[in-house]
Amino acid sequence: MALSAARNTPRRGSSLHSVSVYVKDGYTIYEGSIVCLDGVDGYAVPGRTATGLVAVGVFAPKAGSVLHQGAISEAVADGNTRISCDCGIFDFDNYGSDPVVQASIGATCYIYDDHTVCVTGSGKSAAGKVMFLNGDDSVSVLIGLPGGYVD
Repeated sequence: MALSAARNTPRRGSSLHSVSVYVKDGYTIYEGSIVCLDGVDGYAVPGRTATGLVAVGVFAPKAGSVLHQGAISEAVADGNTRISCDCGIFDFDNYGSDPVVQASIGATCYIYDDHTVCVTGSGKSAAGKVMFLNGDDSVSVLIGLPGGYVD
């Protein structure tokens, strides 16, 4: 189920870099969620089961950001709100009905929702590369790096 509040998304190591993206009208993006660019017009949307999305990172507000209960939701026109996303290795929930498994390490995992990844790519967009499986049923994923880290 998609987020309805900010999420403390654990980061492994430091952020590799940040990107700034414009939000698509009609979407709420929560702090700590997977952020994607919509393949149609290139505006930021929360991660979800869909094809054509490009994962750019995890929403990580910077000092001075205006948040409403841990979310950016005031976009009233495409591109009138800009957010910052961190790229690097983050821990996401592992979708129990289609889990990422040990054999998935080094392979691409896919977006189920804005905080959950799965192993099957049919009808979904790539989240990033699986780095680790964690004892708490989360998956450490390298997300948001340009240059071929996701396929």
